[in-house]
Amino acid sequence: PVQLTMYATVSEPCEDAPVPTVQIAQAPVNGMLTVRVQRVPVPADAAQCSGKAIPALLLYYTPAKGFTGIEQIAIRAGVKGQPVRSQRIVVEVAPAGK
Repeated sequence: PVQLTMYATVSEPCEDAPVPTVQIAQAPVNGMLTVRVQRVPVPADAAQCSGKAIPALLLYYTPAKGFTGIEQIAIRAGVKGQPVRSQRIVVEVAPAGK
């Protein structure tokens, strides 16, 4: 699987914030999406909580065996009480070895 994107909420005092939720608006036709919640480090150059591990929602894509070409995925993600964000992801799956 290939990680496509990650959603997380960082807030002071760097305690666990709510994990965003995701809705699949357009699922892949030639592959599978996997959603995982796991702890990830906040980048060292972040404005707040640098180096701390926070819970995040990660989205992975696995193409169907033998598939090559373009895959389009649309998702909506957000945290309760905040605006929902839409994202369109285009994945190009190349033949093995390229």
